[in-house]
Amino acid sequence: MGFKLPGKSMHSGTSSHTSALKMKKHSMAKMYKDSPADKALVGKQENLPEDLKAKIEASPAKATTPEIEERTSKNIEERKKKEKAYGGTKTWSEGQKDSGGTLNQITKDQRKYEKEMEAKDPSWNKREDNKWKKRQNKINKHLGSSKVYDTIPDRKTKDVDGETKMKGLGSNKSKTLTESQKQDEKTKISIEKDKIKNAKSDIKSSPRKSDEKLDAKDRRDKSQKEIGEIKSGRDNKKTGTVISRFIAKQKVKRNQRQLDRREKNRNKNEDSPAKYADKKVTKKSSSTAEKMKKRRDSRELKKKVTRGGKAYKKPSSLVDRPLPKK
Repeated sequence: MGFKLPGKSMHSGTSSHTSALKMKKHSMAKMYKDSPADKALVGKQENLPEDLKAKIEASPAKATTPEIEERTSKNIEERKKKEKAYGGTKTWSEGQKDSGGTLNQITKDQRKYEKEMEAKDPSWNKREDNKWKKRQNKINKHLGSSKVYDTIPDRKTKDVDGETKMKGLGSNKSKTLTESQKQDEKTKISIEKDKIKNAKSDIKSSPRKSDEKLDAKDRRDKSQKEIGEIKSGRDNKKTGTVISRFIAKQKVKRNQRQLDRREKNRNKNEDSPAKYADKKVTKKSSSTAEKMKKRRDSRELKKKVTRGGKAYKKPSSLVDRPLPKK
């Protein structure tokens, strides 16, 4: 048996309590609606120090949605640069440095090519496209990935003792590269060819006899030398033929001579007096000082006369001149 007390239930509260809850709810809603972060600064804000004004304006509470999205995207990009690439051993910044600054452009071209091919043919398979595989091999190589896509036609290979070898005179005696070795070599050469292409474009756009033009020529010759060393059998003695390796070695020597000659001329220009003409250097070179000393000595000798086997200074007047001997 229960008792029912007159009046309201204990759960409903008093009328004063209900009104207090309503006031609190209204004040909380007003507080969220009129947030201090949304209000403009009032008062004598112009009297604040400039650094404090900058901190107030740069506060996260003042940031708009586009600014927040921009900061978030920048943080993601920075984190990607610091983290190692998926399936690779290098970070993106390291791969960009290894590629000579071409990795971003290669990746951009790869994405553009994928979109174009998918638009043309929705059933397009990138892993069956040699152009896509060749470019992807470059990206993987720069990022330290061991993944290599096969781009060598089957007509250029043959199976020897259960292993795929390149066709050639010594293929049956295991004197040719395997398919994976040849693919790795082709990727390296393709990367160097991209560097040569970029260097040649810089040579054309650079002013004549400028440092930029000389640096671009050095990059071109270094990449050509690298290709020659690869083809000469530096990485694998089984590459190419005896004749092709010999020709590649001659090309390496030629490129090295070009680099040495350019370096010699660069050092010669650095030591020349003409380099310091614009800087108004008053100090004379050793060769010029020696020439001037010789001229002074020759003038002093002209002032002297020889008489009776003795050298003496020529008198300046007739009074000081000695009488002739009888």
